[in-house]
Amino acid sequence: MDNESRRYFYNVREGRLKGTMWMESDRISSLCVVDGVLYGYFGWGNYRELMWADTKLNAWRRLNTRDGKTLEEDVSYTIAMPGYNGKLAVFWSVNESDYTKKNNEVMFKLIVLDRVGDVICGTVEWSGVVGTVKAFDFLRCLVVSH
Repeated sequence: MDNESRRYFYNVREGRLKGTMWMESDRISSLCVVDGVLYGYFGWGNYRELMWADTKLNAWRRLNTRDGKTLEEDVSYTIAMPGYNGKLAVFWSVNESDYTKKNNEVMFKLIVLDRVGDVICGTVEWSGVVGTVKAFDFLRCLVVSH
């Protein structure tokens, strides 16, 4: 582990540098916080990782199911990832924003998050197509509740 693979975090509430965290990659497509835990989606090319920040180890850890399987194998690198009612909501495009296609499917996966000891596991509660639109890119994603 070298300084190139570490990133620094600043605690806004305390007004000071919080520390460093090892990162496998700096290619973060999306970040969000759910119940005080930072989640990140790292992706480019064939590399895709849905991870959570382990502040005890100061490292990113892969978000797996309880049986150790990964959750992101069908998610592209073009995603939006907000927290929703204590769960992780993941949106992505099937056609990678292919502007030559007339219809691009917007996919959605709702992941229930559970802490098992010192590890966070995810279970897909629902997954499917939530819309079909012309070519697009995710710019921002905001969850609105009533």
